[in-house]
Amino acid sequence: MQDNQWCILVDEALYLTKSVLDNLEIDPGDGVKVLSSVLFRRLVLGAEAVHILVKNQLYTEARIQRRGQLEALFSLGALYRQPDILCDFINKDSHRRIKLYQNLKKTSKRFRSHHLNDLSDSDIEKEIKVLKGQKGPHLSLETLSQKAGLHDLFLSDYSMLSEAAHHTAKDLERHIEVDEKGSIVGFLLEDPETDVAHLIYPTLCHLLMAWDAINDIFKLTQDKKIKEFSKKIEEMV
Repeated sequence: MQDNQWCILVDEALYLTKSVLDNLEIDPGDGVKVLSSVLFRRLVLGAEAVHILVKNQLYTEARIQRRGQLEALFSLGALYRQPDILCDFINKDSHRRIKLYQNLKKTSKRFRSHHLNDLSDSDIEKEIKVLKGQKGPHLSLETLSQKAGLHDLFLSDYSMLSEAAHHTAKDLERHIEVDEKGSIVGFLLEDPETDVAHLIYPTLCHLLMAWDAINDIFKLTQDKKIKEFSKKIEEMV
């Protein structure tokens, strides 16, 4: 019964936040608003993805999706609290792309001819040179979480969810059935998660945090709506 109540609450949250998203008035010249709105979209649809996965009892996949939702929250929170990092946030992508091209350079010629349109070493070096000219300070996800004031979430929730995302041995053990002696007696094809609140509650909390940031960034004056929905969430716990 309570699982159904959580589903109803998610549906309401998605209706409210999608309405916010659909009605944002974005100035293309305001980088913080542009990026914040896109990150908010990721958080809203990320919450919807968690909801769909939970309804289909794909709990491991829902945890992996929750991890992605947190990554968007850290970036949104950092831009919200410290909008002056906008240029560094954009330029930090150069670090990732340089690493990408360095990896592409290591691929075999046969692979490149089939999948990369015969990308040559000289082409790769040209791209790396351009990117190095754009490279700004390296903003790691942990740094973004600190700037967002969410470092504790990075150290706890995000780190634990990373076990599912990276398919660590400890997380894979959840799908192995053992007897009292510790001997393997079977494999669990279905995810052993039983309490959907463990997935839905934090998803809604993080979505609410994102909504609160967007409310301030765009001056939406929806404080009352946010507080009312926050109360609904806490009453469910």
